[in-house]
Amino acid sequence: MKEEIEKWWKIALDDLETSKYNLEGNRLAAAAFYAQQSVEKALKTLMLHNGKSFEKTHDITKLSILVSAPEKIRKLCADIHP
Repeated sequence: MKEEIEKWWKIALDDLETSKYNLEGNRLAAAAFYAQQSVEKALKTLMLHNGKSFEKTHDITKLSILVSAPEKIRKLCADIHP
């Protein structure tokens, strides 16, 4: 399980770096996409860390609720998720 958690976390960080790279290049749509992907994978990493499995979903608002994220985080996820 530890290896799977580390794999998801590494992908989340890679997506965050890709988002930053695209933002610096003024590729805003790509930056937003990879930012959302990073959040999604980070939340899934947290679920795995907490011993929970997750269904196949891209809904970061739903994932934030499932990990019992603070209200501020849930609101930010709702703002990001279309």
